[in-house]
Amino acid sequence: MNKKKLAGIAIAAAAVIFLFFGFLVPVGITAEPTATLYEYEALTEDDFKVETRTLFGVRKEAAEFSMTTEVPVGRESSAESNAAEPNAAVDSGTAAAIDSDASGAGPDASEPKDEAVPATVTEYTFISDKWTASISVPFVKAEKIITGYDGKLYQSDVVDPKRVTTSLVYEDGREKEVPEEMPKLPEEGIFDKVTLPVTTAYGDSVLAVDPVKAVGASLIQDGLFYETTLPSAENLTCVIRYGDGHEKETKIFTVRDPKPLREDGKVTVDTFAGEASCEIKIEPVMGAIADTDPGLLFQEDMLNVTGIRLQYKDGHEEHAEMDEVRLEPEAYLPLVYGDTEISFDYRGGTYAFTVNASRDTEIHRAMKDYADEIASAKYLHLTDTIMVTINEYETYEYYYLLTHIIIDDPSQIHAGLSNDDYGGARETPTSAAERLGWVVGINGSNFSYVTNTPTMADISIKNSQVMPDSKMTANGMEICLTNSGNLFSPQQGMTVQDLLAMGVTDTWCCGDTLLISNGQAVNVGIQSEQYRYPRTAIGMVRPCEYYIITAGNGGYNKGMTYDEIRDTLMSRDCGFGKCLDGGGSSSLVFEKQLLNIPATGSERPVTDFLYFTE
Repeated sequence: MNKKKLAGIAIAAAAVIFLFFGFLVPVGITAEPTATLYEYEALTEDDFKVETRTLFGVRKEAAEFSMTTEVPVGRESSAESNAAEPNAAVDSGTAAAIDSDASGAGPDASEPKDEAVPATVTEYTFISDKWTASISVPFVKAEKIITGYDGKLYQSDVVDPKRVTTSLVYEDGREKEVPEEMPKLPEEGIFDKVTLPVTTAYGDSVLAVDPVKAVGASLIQDGLFYETTLPSAENLTCVIRYGDGHEKETKIFTVRDPKPLREDGKVTVDTFAGEASCEIKIEPVMGAIADTDPGLLFQEDMLNVTGIRLQYKDGHEEHAEMDEVRLEPEAYLPLVYGDTEISFDYRGGTYAFTVNASRDTEIHRAMKDYADEIASAKYLHLTDTIMVTINEYETYEYYYLLTHIIIDDPSQIHAGLSNDDYGGARETPTSAAERLGWVVGINGSNFSYVTNTPTMADISIKNSQVMPDSKMTANGMEICLTNSGNLFSPQQGMTVQDLLAMGVTDTWCCGDTLLISNGQAVNVGIQSEQYRYPRTAIGMVRPCEYYIITAGNGGYNKGMTYDEIRDTLMSRDCGFGKCLDGGGSSSLVFEKQLLNIPATGSERPVTDFLYFTE
């Protein structure tokens, strides 16, 4: 091959290589923004078009590249962009303009007011393979801050922070909502104009709103209006009418001359929209109830009224303000027996309540004398006719229930027969209690399993009637009850006529020795010191006041001796004391419930009972 041909081939090859590299091989990269950059923001990789560039200017989208930014610090970077910081000023009534200083000497908008404001990122660097390109992107400046209110604000409305919006407005008209802070808003009020400062991280603004003005008001009775109730927002509703035709209820008004109405009439209120009136229909007071010190009221007590409740026909009760109540003089006098009407003046009206005073009774005195006992009783039954307290006591040797009974009238102590039949079928105490309505009671006499009649005593009287098997003279084993409530054991040899003449209505029989007579202890012999046994005993302090001892609580090993029972009754000031039937018969029933465990484990049917009623 000749030299010319070789040279041509070389030149051609060189040309091919030159064209290849010039058209196809990248020699650099270029980057152009595809989105608008706004002040206080930054662009992302997706906001740029990045391409490779060849020697001959052929461009192709860069397959891979990375982007870095130079974040301005303080004022220095942003000062180069001549961005202006908004200045807070009122603009067109409802918005605040933040135009930059016309002289160019105003504060720099790119300088963040606090760390929460992002810097305006204008410098971006792109790297693809071994080529780098850096560009500076111009930005649209924030021109002003505006604050607005979503919807209408009426004259009595409270500004709702959720409806306040604050936005940055850029030079090209774009708006960007920003968080704001406002002072604490008043809970209520009447506002002709609302002007509230608004603070944002980008500058200050003002919320300025002209509320819709009220043009009139009307008044409505809200529910029932009670005679002694003062007219107020609780029982009146005011409707405000606004200039745009809208109506809203309000409780913001003042009642003229706020006093209770004695009869149907007119009420007038003053509102921010002028006065309003309406006719009121009232509910009159039907009666009154006085709240007094706890407990029953008795004659000669002094009345202490702690409250008064006014009553209305619909069942409503209103508690009177006691500092406005004036009681009539009779309220400060000792009470008389029965009903007493007490008048009082309240809020311009005169009313009355009635108090009932019971006569001074045994129970009334007992409530004072035995207040501690009543408060600590294990079992208690207390009404205005009977007091029953029951407590339990236990030592290593014995157990007993001590029942204290005070009745208002001797007729409340009874001698009952099993099934109301002398000598008929025996009956358990709980059955008799259910049938006869006992408050408290015990088993009665010793009895014969053959005849089902009381034994051990010679005279037997029931309900003021001498029983067929009774003898004419007493042997001293009897317990006698008189129509005055007195309990005693007769002297041996007293006749039936003697006892009836003394007012004896009932007797019970027990072979156990008398324990206390005429306030004196009776020596019952050596067995009294040693022999513990389940026993029922009754003692009398005076007519209408009694004690019952129920000794033992299951089996035969926790009973009491005669001396222990006698001494217990005497410690309670009993002047009379004697046992009734014991052993498996011993039972104490209170409000139809058996309180002790009989020696045999269950109740024994007996022939008669001693019990108390209301």
